[in-house]
Amino acid sequence: REILIQFYFHLGAILLLGPILVFSYYQVICGFILIAFFIFYLWMISGMIPGKIPRRIPNSEKDIVVGHPWIWLKAFVALGVLIAAEVFLVGKSQEIGKGPEVSSFVMSAIIMGLAAAFPQLLVALIAMITKKNTDIITGSVIGSNIFYGCFVLGMTCFYNFDFKRNFFAEWMVMLLGALCLVLLIKIKRNFYRISGAIFLTIYFTLIFYWSAYG
Repeated sequence: REILIQFYFHLGAILLLGPILVFSYYQVICGFILIAFFIFYLWMISGMIPGKIPRRIPNSEKDIVVGHPWIWLKAFVALGVLIAAEVFLVGKSQEIGKGPEVSSFVMSAIIMGLAAAFPQLLVALIAMITKKNTDIITGSVIGSNIFYGCFVLGMTCFYNFDFKRNFFAEWMVMLLGALCLVLLIKIKRNFYRISGAIFLTIYFTLIFYWSAYG
């Protein structure tokens, strides 16, 4: 049930992005709505809604999470390195795109998208190999999508920029993917080889679409 609630929030975030990506309608109010949705999502997963997710952390887990500041320090150091790498990647991606005159959207969608998702891929592989905490795979993907889609895009409402084209195809892919995840839980099926193959096929199809028409 907890994962299903996460998927519902994931679907809700994508629906909120519809007017922005499809109709290129992005105003300050849109940004505030996205940020408010992200804050509500954080409030929800923190266990503050009774009956949804357990409100209290078991003592054993609480000792591990809260009782060791060194763990938090290492986590923030790793986060800082990741942010620095992202900033460096943005500059280099722009330089690469200038040579073959590839649009910045294609460069960011492929190169920066792969680089940003690479840590999630490593997390997923480690979880599958060790067969421990596999729910972290789902949480990482959903949390990342909601963070980028709601908080990051929401923060840009304070800047004035224009959409050069609509993103209907990308939004439809995200929407169908989110609906697929909800459906899998509803019919009590696992995300397995067939599902993964379909998702990978759609991703490579998008890359072709971006390269040919971007």
